[in-house]
Amino acid sequence: LDKVLCTKAEKAFKAAGEIITNVIILVTPITVNATFTDFCKALNECNNMILGTASVARTILLLDNDKVVRQYPQVLAKQFLLDLTPKWKSFDIQAFFNAQVDLFFKGDSVIKKRLP
Repeated sequence: LDKVLCTKAEKAFKAAGEIITNVIILVTPITVNATFTDFCKALNECNNMILGTASVARTILLLDNDKVVRQYPQVLAKQFLLDLTPKWKSFDIQAFFNAQVDLFFKGDSVIKKRLP
């Protein structure tokens, strides 16, 4: 991948993290494993229709105060003050972004209208 494009994506990921950190009060930091890759080469998804995808890395079963077991995303469970903490996965959210899609990053020139 183009180093300039990768640097722009990295800056955008970090800026998004800063925005989230300033908006949400977190007990424990959120860790995101963000991958910026060519979907055609990596996933054989070559139509450039998919910008990206993200999901929780894992879920945790917890017994609530009402004695009901519920399934929580790790990212949320880490915010609870648990007596016994499970062995957390190294990241909370897994995200993939398609490097082959024509993305706009802060600092890019003005977006021009494309004709079909």
